[in-house]
Amino acid sequence: MPLLARLSPIAQLLSLPADWRAEPPKKTDVGKRPALDSLGPFRWEPYNAPSWTLSDVNHKQYSLADYQGRPVLVVFYLGYGCPHCLRQLNLLATASKEFAAQGISVVAISSDDLEGLAKANEKRDGGFPFALLSDKSLKTFKSYRAYDDFEHMPLHGTFLVDAAGKVRWQDVSFEPFTDLKFLESESQRLLGLSRSQLAASVRK
Repeated sequence: MPLLARLSPIAQLLSLPADWRAEPPKKTDVGKRPALDSLGPFRWEPYNAPSWTLSDVNHKQYSLADYQGRPVLVVFYLGYGCPHCLRQLNLLATASKEFAAQGISVVAISSDDLEGLAKANEKRDGGFPFALLSDKSLKTFKSYRAYDDFEHMPLHGTFLVDAAGKVRWQDVSFEPFTDLKFLESESQRLLGLSRSQLAASVRK
């Protein structure tokens, strides 16, 4: 380093060795350190997805428990008035067959009331091929941390929940996640399901 290089003439004048730096004292207060192999991802487990029970536009109730034994993609969107959300929902509708081929269901949870769900369905001919559910109270948004506590407003969120109810992947942001090609391949990798297991999960 330039600063240390400028000190070299002084070290020579004092007849110090070429490496004149003093060896730092060894710390004695670090305690017992566990082996690194015992830490990190080897000990990490996905967390349990918070449970929920919500209604669709026809007052039919859905719950996370309905998807027990098969993976589900849980998407939080900010209502029919959000054009970015509608673009994401349309992309999901187009990709829903690819997700279904992997045995993955899709459900979208909105900050709208039931009337807002109906308006969202009107934005697409024939409606969406997956359930749109109302979380007007934002209780489920908050339990999944798809909520800005500082601004007091909901956020976009996408969560991949496995067959055991564990969150395997998530994205929470001010904008919706739309790279569904990545999510399709990442879902298959994270779930680690073979084709025969996928077929069995669909039959369930």
